[in-house]
Amino acid sequence: METALIIWMIGVLPGLSKGFTVIAILGIVFGGLAVGFLASEGYDIKKRYVIPAALFFLFCIGFGAIIPDKQTMYAMVAGYGVQKAVESPRVQEVASDAGDVLSAYLKKIKKELEEGNK
Repeated sequence: METALIIWMIGVLPGLSKGFTVIAILGIVFGGLAVGFLASEGYDIKKRYVIPAALFFLFCIGFGAIIPDKQTMYAMVAGYGVQKAVESPRVQEVASDAGDVLSAYLKKIKKELEEGNK
């Protein structure tokens, strides 16, 4: 189930990131135009409306920038999988045994080569 959730997140989050970025850019542009228009018409622009809106749009831009793209997410998941595999005691045992077998085989070949050169 964890794998399905990770794959779903990899599919959804980049789109969500783009959506937040688009919302923020459109909000800043149209909000700026609205504030400029209202200020030119003589309306009193209250800070209690402008500052929270600006903070919300900055949050949207930041959130959109923090979410990695699909390729980076797959690389992160692969790195996590490799790390978990390497840290596994069974994998370390098999790798150690493979190293021992390879060392013994190399010694055997070196010995045969030395005997063949004589």
